[in-house]
Amino acid sequence: HYEALGFKLAFIGTEDMDGEQVHKLEITAPNGMVTNEFYSVNSGLKLKTSSAATGDIMYSDYQEVDGVKFPMMLTIKNPMLPVALETKMKSVSFNQQLSDADFQ
Repeated sequence: HYEALGFKLAFIGTEDMDGEQVHKLEITAPNGMVTNEFYSVNSGLKLKTSSAATGDIMYSDYQEVDGVKFPMMLTIKNPMLPVALETKMKSVSFNQQLSDADFQ
């Protein structure tokens, strides 16, 4: 749906990222902001998102949850951060029943 929303997509090519071959895609938002996304040639999984505005986000430790592979580790590197920020997912749940008490 990117193009329907006004985004422009371009396949830049294949390159090496930390010893793994990746496909590099360039996504240009309607406001002109450019984001690059990197997908593993072997698995097809997204390994990295990079932009001047947000820095680099690396995705790793993919685990299957309800038949969907989900990155359980995100590492964010940004010039505004003195050290990389690591986020580790403990669990992921889809379509859970919620009650009014869950929002209190």
